[in-house]
Amino acid sequence: MILKMKSVLHNIRDNWKIRSGIVLIVAMAWLSILFGADSFFTPYLLVAMLGLMACVRDTDSEAVPRREWLYRILFAAFFSLTVVLANYKLISPVRDHVPEGLVLLGGGLLIGWLVLKLALEMEIRSCHPTPAGKKAAGCFWLLFLLFSLVYLSALVFCYRPGILSPDSVSQIWQNVNKIYSNHHPYWHTMIIKACMDLGMSVFHDINQAVMVYSVFQAIGMSAIFAFLGMTVYEAGAPGIIMAMTAAFYAFLPYHILYSITMWKDILFAGSVALFICAMYRILKGIDSKIVNTITLTAGGLGCCLLRSNGMAAFVFTFLVFLIFLWKEKKKVLFLLLFVIAASYVLKHPVLEKRGVIQPDTVEFLSIPVQQVARVIVEGEELEEDERELIGQIMEIEAVKEKYTAYISDPIKNLIRDTNPDYLDAHKQEYLMLWIRLGLKHPALYVKAWIDQTRGFWNGGYRNYVVKPIVEENEYGIYMTDQKNIVARAMTKWVYVFFNHPAFEVFRSIGLHVWGLILCVIVLLIRKRKEALLFVLPIAIILTLFISTPVYAEFRYSYAIFTPIPLLLYAAFEEHHVPS
Repeated sequence: MILKMKSVLHNIRDNWKIRSGIVLIVAMAWLSILFGADSFFTPYLLVAMLGLMACVRDTDSEAVPRREWLYRILFAAFFSLTVVLANYKLISPVRDHVPEGLVLLGGGLLIGWLVLKLALEMEIRSCHPTPAGKKAAGCFWLLFLLFSLVYLSALVFCYRPGILSPDSVSQIWQNVNKIYSNHHPYWHTMIIKACMDLGMSVFHDINQAVMVYSVFQAIGMSAIFAFLGMTVYEAGAPGIIMAMTAAFYAFLPYHILYSITMWKDILFAGSVALFICAMYRILKGIDSKIVNTITLTAGGLGCCLLRSNGMAAFVFTFLVFLIFLWKEKKKVLFLLLFVIAASYVLKHPVLEKRGVIQPDTVEFLSIPVQQVARVIVEGEELEEDERELIGQIMEIEAVKEKYTAYISDPIKNLIRDTNPDYLDAHKQEYLMLWIRLGLKHPALYVKAWIDQTRGFWNGGYRNYVVKPIVEENEYGIYMTDQKNIVARAMTKWVYVFFNHPAFEVFRSIGLHVWGLILCVIVLLIRKRKEALLFVLPIAIILTLFISTPVYAEFRYSYAIFTPIPLLLYAAFEEHHVPS
């Protein structure tokens, strides 16, 4: 019997048609369950097709090394668990959905394994690296002109004087009233102030002043993307990769709309791309050293100062770099240490001296307050001291009315409206309360965390990316109504991109996070130091796992989209030894 079973397994292993048939059946069963999920379906379909493609290629001619087996198992388990956990509602209660649960888990393991197998067989055959010079400079200026033309055309012909959100109006209010808070990063507010002050001094019109900021940001993002494209060119990318890179930045609507949106997230994401680009140049030995030093410093400062979670992610990145680059890149590490020190001074002593208000404690407690609120909403019994402690900072009955699984703002605002000072004064007691309730109700804590974060690690969810409007305000800022052919074409393209299922893969946060982890695993298996480039974007995502206020806010994760072309090229390029 055992010999017969071994024979069957050998036949399956050696016959790609049988293997492909089994994988097809498993993939279809897996997809049939996920068709009922509330997430995008196309990312699941894409990875299933890639898995089937890996099986059909039939290239496993050599034994897989033990070390590679471990990495394959880790990625397959990571992928499968993200899908199962994010879609726990499809298999709840588990005892009534055992077959579906096994299909989701087993199918995910198989598909994840095969997708990594396919990735390990991929390699971009690059040209010889191009030395810095006139050709590289020409590439930069060509890309810069293309991106600037697209972004500024959208501004002038479609969305003049720029796109303003409630956050934008809040920052303008701070500048008008000279009452500053670091809730929205103070130094980004100062950038807005500098641009608008210049605009007012020249044009004496607030709409033109807003437009000065929009032009500044559009040109700045164009320069960053052009610098990244030039770096890919200098590394030896073939023409098709350069064309895809140019199209990615020039034509995807979120790049176009974000380039003229007054949000801190945009320049932060640009800073992340600039930092990763500079590190890639340093690791690959692409000159010049002056340019690399300037861009590394500027990108690092932007990472630390332009989002509240940026400095934590940057410090984590520095610690990882310290472990792996200490022997060969000491000067770079000292530069990063300088960036951290300078950012700390600018964020704390300087702001304290200027009387800038720091964000309140509740702002950083999105996940914990949601978990405690979930226990209340599910009707779990609270002990008297627990009810009393919770009641000091929010009305328990109001929690049941306001709790929303995918956004923490209602509960945070409930605390702010009740007694936030009491929370500040009794942090230790609330920490112990959070731990105690978690030990009693671990399943509810896990569900609350999943519902609050799954948009950042599962396929994708329909959530607004940006509203191309000027938020209602008291300053007379308004968007000019445009009727020209450019505006009509842009409106149609934006609508199609954000509503047609074919484009879901381009804005799926979770799919891109899967891709980041996949690339890191590929580089680790190949023992390539370029894996370090992925530390910062992954660290940014990890901070969202801890404190995100919204389950799938695209702008929070925009920093993983801005460097994607370079990251993908770095993961799959042919290896060149720096000269």
